[in-house]
Amino acid sequence: MLKQTLSNLKSPFNYPLNLSVYPAQIEGNDGKVILCLHGYAANYQTGAVLSQNLPNFTVVSFDFPDANIRPRRNLDEISFGSIKEVLPAIFLANECIKRGKLDALSIYGFSAGGAAAVNMLSVLNTSTYDKHLAEIGVGKEDKQKILYAVQRGFVILDCPLKSIEEIIDFSGNSPELTIMARKYSDNGFTPLNSVNNLKGLSLRIVVNFQNPDEALSNRDDHIFLERLRIANSKGTTISVQSRDRGHVSYHPALWAAFKKLQGKDE
Repeated sequence: MLKQTLSNLKSPFNYPLNLSVYPAQIEGNDGKVILCLHGYAANYQTGAVLSQNLPNFTVVSFDFPDANIRPRRNLDEISFGSIKEVLPAIFLANECIKRGKLDALSIYGFSAGGAAAVNMLSVLNTSTYDKHLAEIGVGKEDKQKILYAVQRGFVILDCPLKSIEEIIDFSGNSPELTIMARKYSDNGFTPLNSVNNLKGLSLRIVVNFQNPDEALSNRDDHIFLERLRIANSKGTTISVQSRDRGHVSYHPALWAAFKKLQGKDE
């Protein structure tokens, strides 16, 4: 089982990953694995909730560098919008595939985790950050194996963060948002733009926009979706416009759409 194979994993990062594995609740689904990327100010425990929604998947979750931290002690230490944010997700994807001998890997990203999912795929599908990947043991061949596995799995973007500018336009600016906007822009990690780097991939994507979204707003929904569909022209992109209980809640329309997409694979 994947939980056992990851139990002795040594992290190359200087913060606790809090790696957690929630085995599939339906027997015979050990090979279905999904990597959970939590949202802003959340943590690895998002994986436990995801496991309830996806009983036929083994869920692997972890903490991003900025998990649980609010407010920031030192704004310059923010990892959002930088390669430091994305590296742990790529490292774990690589280890899951190697140790679990997987030929398919799915990704779930909620809110800021949705942005991280887009940027993770962008980094893997380009060469800009190859030096950083090599430092965590991910070479060019590993990159291709991860991309191959993700293309055989699914990508779920649940109310993804599209741009910090969208949030500022909606809720006003702050010192933290100013620094985050600069980091996303300077590193080429603004999802509204970096989604273009998924070109050439054949992904099965479900993206859910909560409308109205009281946390992010919906200003950039249409542009993000249009660019995503163009970049993923070889794959499948399903868009869900749900009116459920708000940004941070259970979104039935998303899981109904995902179940339907899964059904096409059976």
